[in-house]
Amino acid sequence: MPSLGRSFLLFEGLAAAAAILVAAGLQMETPALSAVLSFAIVMTLLSVFDVWLPHGDSIDIAAPLAVGAMLVMGPVPAMGVAVASRLAAHVFRYRLERSDQLLHLLARRVISLATGALVWLELVETPLGTEWPLVSYVLAGAVAVLVDAVLLQAYAASRQRQSMGRLFMGSLRLQGLMWGAYVSVSALTAVLFPEMHVWGLLLMMGLLVVMRQSFAYLLDIRQAYRSTMEALAAALEAHDPRRQGHAERVADLARAIGMELGMHGRELERLGYAALLHDVDLIGSEPGDPATPPSRASEVLAGVGFLKDVVPVLAVCDGLGALAAPADRTLAYVVCRASNVDELITHERAAVRVYDHGHLEAILAVEERERVERAVWRLLTPGAREEA
Repeated sequence: MPSLGRSFLLFEGLAAAAAILVAAGLQMETPALSAVLSFAIVMTLLSVFDVWLPHGDSIDIAAPLAVGAMLVMGPVPAMGVAVASRLAAHVFRYRLERSDQLLHLLARRVISLATGALVWLELVETPLGTEWPLVSYVLAGAVAVLVDAVLLQAYAASRQRQSMGRLFMGSLRLQGLMWGAYVSVSALTAVLFPEMHVWGLLLMMGLLVVMRQSFAYLLDIRQAYRSTMEALAAALEAHDPRRQGHAERVADLARAIGMELGMHGRELERLGYAALLHDVDLIGSEPGDPATPPSRASEVLAGVGFLKDVVPVLAVCDGLGALAAPADRTLAYVVCRASNVDELITHERAAVRVYDHGHLEAILAVEERERVERAVWRLLTPGAREEA
């Protein structure tokens, strides 16, 4: 774990300790033992079924009930239940492994619950809180969920040495609707539990399980798309073993350049797909022959529906994108530049296509090319990122 990540984890732990002290000073009624046990059991069951994301973080589907518990029982009991349920689920699934992620998640829960509680207690005494309690629940839940999301992205940024803003925007595109659903579930829990007790919790648990499965299916579909493209790239490499690994290396380098340029979400995903498939038109060409085949990559994939927003990028790489959008031109330049860098590093000029200087100049204006070249330099030069 990078030292910056450990420093952030220490800071987060201190903030969590301060949040507990603040929450302990808030005047709240002591909750019934049955309520505490109900939340603890349901949240433990949900915590066992976290969804892991491709970059190593997880979706905490029990988080909405933790916020709901704060609204129903107060921050201190909710913190106790949240910590206990997460510890039990973590020990059940991972024993004592991933301890740093466990500490981060516990700190996130405590800080987000304390922040949400402060907002809720400020609102509950106002006309808005007395006449429209559901609105105060929604606002407090929104603050708690937002704080949790920001802490997650800050922790990821400290480990990966990436911009937190970039990571947050990427997560917002992928999980934004789920965050909104979390706020709704936390508010509904606060409304239903006093009337329905454990049955209300079971109802919310059912909703969260459905959300969890839907999101998992979405990730599976995205992975299936990528696997299909990797299979196409592998078919090219199988025809000429000297190309082996070229497509994946170019895709990894292109995505790294994209992140240096501030790309995120779907834009970064399109870049990776285009890089994987930029040489797909070479399938069937003679081994070692980099000459332009009869059909270009953009033409080969033109009829593939789920690649319709990748084809314009490949068209620019093929020299066919005279009217392409600026964003597509930038993505295409990154793909071509990454391919050339891989050829330079591996010295496989006879096996892969090389984009000449004139072709690259035709894609982007000088200012934009320089911006990409600076990103390439930062990635390939040891210590360049710290100097920049």
